[in-house]
Amino acid sequence: MDFGTMMDRIPRLRRGWLFTYNTQVDWRETYEAHILKADMPGFKEEDVRVQVLGSGLFRAQVLEIKGERKKEESKEGDTWLFTERPSGDFSRKFKIPYGTNIRKMHAHVQDGVLTVEIPKSYSSKPIVTPIDFS
Repeated sequence: MDFGTMMDRIPRLRRGWLFTYNTQVDWRETYEAHILKADMPGFKEEDVRVQVLGSGLFRAQVLEIKGERKKEESKEGDTWLFTERPSGDFSRKFKIPYGTNIRKMHAHVQDGVLTVEIPKSYSSKPIVTPIDFS
């Protein structure tokens, strides 16, 4: 059996035809901000959309990160032996915690990592009030 026939017998899901790209995200909280970092190798800032959905007094605010990784086109005479790199649309949504300042939020892509920083809107350090014993 040749390689092409063998690949035709593998379910399409494993071959990546139905696979949707999804980025991995780390989220950490500091005294000053919430910081999300997403692996996005090969992406530029113009390939990614970062937006806040549902802003309003009584509606939850949701951070949405979305984009698309395009499949590489075949050229005449090319034969794909296998494809493992995922392609397609992706979208991740995260509920933004209360007490953040989305107006000062910023994002950038550097070295294949998207960083989104959402500053907190309250004091950056906890207030410590000593209590006297009586």
